Amino acid sequence: MTLFSDKFNRLQAVSREKKYQLFLKVINPKKNEIILDLGCGTGKFLEEKYPYKENIIAFDINKSSLNELHKKYPKIKIIQGSALKLPFEDKSIDIIFSNAV
Repeated sequence: MTLFSDKFNRLQAVSREKKYQLFLKVINPKKNEIILDLGCGTGKFLEEKYPYKENIIAFDINKSSLNELHKKYPKIKIIQGSALKLPFEDKSIDIIFSNAV
């Protein structure tokens, strides 16, 4: 690993932690609330941090990203699809989260 990539990874980790703390402060999710992570990618943010993984629905258009996420976090429900056509019933999601999509 180069010096640049090492520093970049540390900055990225600090940035993610600050965003996560802001999410907790502003949204204040309850442990039983269902959170939709819209455009979750490989799960490098909410899925890593949030302790109630069974209440996360990871939604992304990229199947390989979802497969990678599911290997790391098997308790998280994954759904592949387009954000232009969400397959959820009204009031079935408590919080919709989207970061850097």
